[in-house]
Order: sequence, then structure tokens, then C-alpha cells
Amino acid sequence: MLRWFLSAVLVFLGLSGSALAAERAVQYVFVIDDSQSMMRQTSGGPAADPDRLAVFSVQSLLSMLDGRDEATVIRLNGRAGEVLPIRPLSDNRRDLERAVDTKGTLADYGGDNTPCRSALDAAQERLNTDYREGVSQVLFFMTDGKCNSGEVRPPDEWLDSLRAHQQGDFQFHLLTFKGRKSTPALSNYAERSGGSATKVSADSPADILKPFADALSRSQGYSTYLLDPESADIASLYGARRVRLLAVAEGEGPALSITLSGVDEFGNPSGGEVQPEPGASSGTHHHPQGKRTYRYASVSYVPDKRNVRVTVQNADRSWKVIAVPDWRLQPTLRSYAGPCGPTGTPT
Repeated sequence: MLRWFLSAVLVFLGLSGSALAAERAVQYVFVIDDSQSMMRQTSGGPAADPDRLAVFSVQSLLSMLDGRDEATVIRLNGRAGEVLPIRPLSDNRRDLERAVDTKGTLADYGGDNTPCRSALDAAQERLNTDYREGVSQVLFFMTDGKCNSGEVRPPDEWLDSLRAHQQGDFQFHLLTFKGRKSTPALSNYAERSGGSATKVSADSPADILKPFADALSRSQGYSTYLLDPESADIASLYGARRVRLLAVAEGEGPALSITLSGVDEFGNPSGGEVQPEPGASSGTHHHPQGKRTYRYASVSYVPDKRNVRVTVQNADRSWKVIAVPDWRLQPTLRSYAGPCGPTGTPT
């Protein structure tokens, strides 16, 4: 009996040769509103995004993702055939970085309308074209919320047209801006796909990035953490493949950088610095028509049994850090017929 029980536990934990833990692939699609109503006050409310924080959020998140992650960006007023394929960032990172450059077409508020329907149709085509069985798809839709140029399709009709949704592998996440009225149907897209609908502030990059990070983690099935100077410690996440960190701060200055140090459960130093993985990056965001400057930095580390204290260099005490653990585990359970002792046929 004991031998059978131990064998069953090992199989459940993914330690048998035929049941190894597997990485779950995800494809991310970012739809960004480029309409003029994003930059100025309208009858629908105050300027939604005068400093282009929607663009900043995608810029900084791309720095946080690695070459294995897959993504593309869709401009709300984009032309037919303009959308880049969903590809690993090892293949298309530079193309996507050019797409969200603050001096590029997407960031320029060049659109006359808010054509949600045509953008959703373009997203549907891209998602279906690049869908692979067993790969989850996550769509982030960022807009001031008031769609025009045609009614959006009923949520069930649009969702049922997606191959990933049919397999239970799709989430729609909506980000609109506080003070702006939004088209109710968009929230229904999020609700019926198991995603989220969040109103964010045009004044806070962390306010935008936290829902992004939550959605990234929900697509993988675990939680994110939001740190600041008053709460800068991460409990040990021993067993995670790694932990990704994204720091943001407002204001001009030298490039941000992140330092990590081990601490015990009481917050005392323990074991010295925690070495980050190669590939740390940083950047600055300032839209030509905006008033504010924002900086970001990203890094990752492999956790051990220590807690970790995060410090952001070259920032005042307004910095925020989003921490996303990367577990990428998929346990497998198998059961067998028969009495204790020799295993029988799989059930």
C-alpha cells in the first residue's frame, strides 16, 4: 500500500518520466486606441490619456516579457493588413517596439474615430490565424470607451467566432479611463470571457500597469504583487522558475535600475545581494504632446528560500514595482485500476 501511495504522489507531482511539468504558452494581443479623443476633453469627459500611458504600459511590459513570449499590437484605426503576426518576441520585438514608439503613428492620436468594431474584427482574424491548439490567447483592449463607426458585434457572437474561446483558452481584458463613459458591450466581452474590465487613471503608470500584470498572471493562474518604498519585500517564492520585476517612476533623471537583497522573515539582511538574470533593461517615455516623463526598468531573478527586498535606484519615493512570479507548472494526475500492489490498467 505504501509503495502504491508513493507512486501515485510522484505521478501527481509531475516527477515521473511520463508526467513532467510543462510550460504553458500564451499569446498576447494589445489593442490601443489612437483616436484624437484620447488626448483632449470631449462631451464624454476629460482627456483620457494625454501622456500616452497606454503606449507606455505596452512599452514597459514588452521589456518585461522574454523572447519565448508571443505578442502583437493593433492600432484601433489601423488599416487592413497592417497588423503584425503574433510571434515570439525573439522574432518581432524590434517591430513591436517601433510600433509603440512615442513618435510613431500609433502614439500620434491620428485617428478621427473610435472604430471598436473594425479593430475587434482585425483582432479576431489575427487571433484565429495564429491560434495553436493548447496555447492560451489574451487580448488587452485600451480605449477611452465610447465606440463609434458601427455597433460592436454581440459579445457571444464575437467570442464564439474565436477558436481559442471555443477551447476555453481566451480572455478579454478591458482598460478604460476614469471619468470617461464607455460602451457597455465592451465590458460584456470581458465578463463572458472570464477576463476583467478596469477603469484606470491617466495620471498613474502603476494604476495602468497593475491591471495588466494581474491579467498576465490570471492567464497563467497565479497572483502578482505591487511594491512601493513602504512595502518593498517579496516573500520567498522558492520553486518558481523566476520572478519578473517592472519598476516605474515619474520624472526625468538617470535610467532606473533595480537592486535585490536577501532578507529574513523579520526583514533583517540575509545572505547578501540576490543576483538578477542577464537581460535587464530600462527606458524613458515622453510623448511629444504630453507634459509628463516616465521611466521604467525591468529585471528578473531566480528565487531561493530567502525573502527579497527590492530597491529602485535613481527614483524618488514615488516608485512602484510590479512583481510577477513565473511558475509555468502543470501538474498531472493519473489513476489506475486494481488492488494495492502491482498497478493495473489506466482508468
